[in-house]
Amino acid sequence: MEVCALRDAAPDFEAVNAKVFGISTDDVAAQAAFAKAENLNYPLLADPDGVAAQAYGVLMSGRPFARRVTFVVGPDGVVRHIFRRVNVRKHGAEVAAILKELGAGGDTGLTGAVDEATFKALHELKQGEAPRLLGGMVPLGDGHGYLSTPKGEGPFPGVVLIHEWWGLNDHVKHWADRLAADGYAALAVDMYGGKVATSSDQAMELMRSVDATAGQRTMADALTFLRQDKRTRSPRIATIGWCFGGAWSLRSAIAHEDLDAAIIYYGRLQTEAAALKPIKAAVMGVFGNTDRSIPPSTVDAFEQGLKEAGVDHVIHRYDANHAFANPSSKRYDTKAAADAWRKAAAFLAKHLRQS
Repeated sequence: MEVCALRDAAPDFEAVNAKVFGISTDDVAAQAAFAKAENLNYPLLADPDGVAAQAYGVLMSGRPFARRVTFVVGPDGVVRHIFRRVNVRKHGAEVAAILKELGAGGDTGLTGAVDEATFKALHELKQGEAPRLLGGMVPLGDGHGYLSTPKGEGPFPGVVLIHEWWGLNDHVKHWADRLAADGYAALAVDMYGGKVATSSDQAMELMRSVDATAGQRTMADALTFLRQDKRTRSPRIATIGWCFGGAWSLRSAIAHEDLDAAIIYYGRLQTEAAALKPIKAAVMGVFGNTDRSIPPSTVDAFEQGLKEAGVDHVIHRYDANHAFANPSSKRYDTKAAADAWRKAAAFLAKHLRQS
């Protein structure tokens, strides 16, 4: 079985008190039996009917089996690394290295470059169960932001993240960690001065209290930080934001002609070509067809305005509602969110990794 192969490939398995296991396309029932015998309480391993596999987005189309997925689980019982379609006989050394890092107290980054299923799982954990964040708070003008950087020394291409109406919470910080694992210096700004909403009413109040001039200054400070800080020294920079943050991503593209790219997830839009004309960045928009706050007609007008203004752009639409890419939202749509993130990652790579 795959588990045994992993154990043979990684002699440090027992030494670091970590578990390695997988689910195979070959015999899901046998994997479930093994999980029961070994008292491994993980849904994918005890899911012969494929219900959990489907929820985690690893079910093969037309077959009642999951794709081969291998997990490394730390001593705390939290999944710390995922291999997709791993051949352990070829990559046993990589598995062993990850186990050694876990044993030394390291963290391979559950919030790193993981698939959508694992990212969703982060937001289903109860308080105190979520993995530690990989970045930290930094001074940013008169306020603060959350910075997460790749391993090694820069310069790194930079991404400024602008939070939703809830504020700079761990959800957004995990997004920054995810981008850092993809090789970007990720700086999540705080537009609320340290406040985080816990209710819709409070979120609305905080969002309406944001002073436009102060917000523009925060974004300018973030761009300056990424370009000048010795940890980042970003030669190319993008912005990405969701809802409230999506609107600010667009506003920043209009205000800063030296921005290279901007991603707007269902944010409030400018639609007039004259207002969009100053944009020099490439623009990517992500919208839901059933979003009543940003309806398709508004997206149509936005797209037409970008065309008339001569802005390099791409618009992606999904049969989903507002906030469909937020795993903390009841409107979360795994399939649409995963596809949108793949497109966002490709967009960032195209515009920020140019030589």
